[in-house]
Amino acid sequence: MGFIFRQNKVWQNDLNDCLTQSDLNDLRSTGFRFTWTNQHCNNPILKKPHLVLVNVKWECEFVGSETHFLSFGVLDHSYMLVKVVRTPKRKAPFKCFDF
Repeated sequence: MGFIFRQNKVWQNDLNDCLTQSDLNDLRSTGFRFTWTNQHCNNPILKKPHLVLVNVKWECEFVGSETHFLSFGVLDHSYMLVKVVRTPKRKAPFKCFDF
């Protein structure tokens, strides 16, 4: 999965390449779409500079996990809560052989 940035800056392309080559993905998220604000009432700027990066092994181990971004409050960055859900391991079925 590649990451696409809207502005064409060299460092963003380098970051995109690094994440793609490292096989890291942004964990599924809920809550606020933007995680940073300049807190200006007249000309607000909202951005999403925050990612929770996980690899494929992590995604397989914690299938139902997600990040929840909370409201800004007094800070210019939103809080992130990561809900970690471990998929239960299947037990081998009990077998009884009657000879």
